[in-house]
Amino acid sequence: MNPSGRTNRKRLVRLLFLVVAGLIAILFARSYIRDLSKAVSNDDAEDIIKLDRAIMNEKGTVVEGEIMERSSLPDPADMEYPDCRYTVHFRGNAILSGKPCPKEISLVVDGIKNYKTTRLDELKRGDRVECLVIPFDSLPPEAQSTQTADNLNLFMLNSYYAVSIRRIRYFKEMEHMPTSEIVFSDRAGEYVSIFDRHVNPAISPEVKQAQDDAIRQDLGKMNWLLSGYDDARIREINERFDTAWEKEKAKDPPGYNRVVDQDKRLVWRNISRSFWSLPEEYAFLSKPDMLTPETLESFSSLKDAFETNGIQFIVLLVPDLYVISSRVMNPEFRDVPDLQSAMYVKQLSEIGVETIYSSDAVIRNWNRYPIAFWYPSDPHPGDVAQEVMAELAAERLKRYQLKQELNPSSFSIRTIAVDNKKIVFPDNCDIDGNQPGARFSGNKILYENMPVPRTGGSPVLIIGNSFLQTPVSSSDSFPSYVSWKTLSPVDWYVSYRFGSITDIPLRFLSDARPFFSGKKVLIMMLGTSHLRSVNQASLMLNLRKYDSDLLLLNKKQCRGRYRLPGTDEKDLSEAKEKMPSIENNNLFKIGKEGGIEHSFDIQFSSKEVDDSKPLVCVIPSLSAKGMTVSVSVNGQKKQMNSDSLSLYSKYFNLLYELPAGTRDIAVKFEGEPGSVFAVKDIQIWQ
Repeated sequence: MNPSGRTNRKRLVRLLFLVVAGLIAILFARSYIRDLSKAVSNDDAEDIIKLDRAIMNEKGTVVEGEIMERSSLPDPADMEYPDCRYTVHFRGNAILSGKPCPKEISLVVDGIKNYKTTRLDELKRGDRVECLVIPFDSLPPEAQSTQTADNLNLFMLNSYYAVSIRRIRYFKEMEHMPTSEIVFSDRAGEYVSIFDRHVNPAISPEVKQAQDDAIRQDLGKMNWLLSGYDDARIREINERFDTAWEKEKAKDPPGYNRVVDQDKRLVWRNISRSFWSLPEEYAFLSKPDMLTPETLESFSSLKDAFETNGIQFIVLLVPDLYVISSRVMNPEFRDVPDLQSAMYVKQLSEIGVETIYSSDAVIRNWNRYPIAFWYPSDPHPGDVAQEVMAELAAERLKRYQLKQELNPSSFSIRTIAVDNKKIVFPDNCDIDGNQPGARFSGNKILYENMPVPRTGGSPVLIIGNSFLQTPVSSSDSFPSYVSWKTLSPVDWYVSYRFGSITDIPLRFLSDARPFFSGKKVLIMMLGTSHLRSVNQASLMLNLRKYDSDLLLLNKKQCRGRYRLPGTDEKDLSEAKEKMPSIENNNLFKIGKEGGIEHSFDIQFSSKEVDDSKPLVCVIPSLSAKGMTVSVSVNGQKKQMNSDSLSLYSKYFNLLYELPAGTRDIAVKFEGEPGSVFAVKDIQIWQ
């Protein structure tokens, strides 16, 4: 055989092999990338990219870095809402393209969609990732409202949303690949107190006087409603109610008009084609809870922050569903006041917070629509409550002389089925011809057959949780009613569960201008039941305290983090039962001696720490529900916040000022033997 022919054939085989191998590599790479994208990407990222392509181009950043820590997600089966995000402490390594961002950020990641965990829940501490992020506040308001599990309390870091994430094995610099010349931005710059920003002109004397008059009238009415309701009178009314309630229940044949919901038996009623329910065993009146000094101080701090920025503050209390139904289903008791709501209005009025008492008005209008609340057991306000409360709010808004930009004849009501599959007509009950198992319907307020416009420039801002909805397709129910009653567009912002008194105020601290600019009044819609829970758990965010902490850490950097020694297996198992959403290595238990002591030396060079300047020790911590644990740092003693929400356990920062030159840190945790607590780390700032 000709040697040259043999050589050519070998070359051809080698070439074919290289081509095939290249094709296989390309196909494998495409498959790998596709699979990796599925493994770590946001299920709804495409929707947000389509909605906000301009924002992506203007504000997006592609950054690689490491996950330092992440929050725990609740069990989807325990959730009230279908979606949940979680926070991640992200430390950047290099910016690959886009706009500068801080090196350390609080990253908000989609973890649960439609009651199912996404693949993003697989992310863990130590993962190297490449992600596309945008400032969280750049998202449309409706995209910001998803509930977020936050164990980390990274309020000192800027918040970004992860549009997409993928795991990487190595950083580009480790593979000698180019990145970009974009440098990380300064984390915070100079923080200006929210009480010193003055976003809007000062409140006019006339408007200030109008609010003072309203508060004085509210306080007088509440004092009148509450007068005479001592223990003896409450007991006498309860005895009469129990007798009447037994007679009412006896009207039904055995088993008829009864609903079992979460191990609770309820009595169902169709009264003039409106639907109501009440637990078979119901305590009609009780001595009202009192707001604690801490809760009142938190409300006062909100009022002061808003007023400093030219905005008046109004709280609208949503009554408890059974407070209303107990009176509607037993007409002889309709004039008995809602003592709990009245007491809260009284206390808030006494500190100068205008608060609307809505219970009596809802009862007076009980049959305006078929639904007042989503009976038998969902506490969200329905059509009656939403419209009546909107009318009460609109009356207060007259003092601002809102420009009536909307045509009253262009409003309409569309009846649609509620989103919640659990809100259905019960079986074996008087449901006025509706089908058992069929979803309830609610009112959707439209303007020119479209959702009521939200311009962003309204002088009215409404904040709240899911009580703003009825619940239907979006959270615009109450704001739409307000726009209808005032003929003026209003702006609103929603954050689920307790977000209106925790998460939303924190966002005011980072950048209040997008929320506050041009606003004259902020209405906080707040359920009486939510306020009771917040008050009992000392959960409400104190804006003044957080503002003070930010001022203390202003222009400082975290110089180091220290972790406590691990907990032994037996104690860890017991601690995990008390605080299931906390990572194991952050859980601790007080032993028989009643304390845990830990000392360490600050191991920094003079280049890293200036011995002529003071330090701040920051300890993100949390004690288990019902347990009291205190923390001393070099003799300064403070008490941990107690965990009140097992699904959404969240660290609270304790700050300790230390004198210049401090190098030795002695930390002591004290509490009753067996007390369980969590400590994320011990941080030194300068």
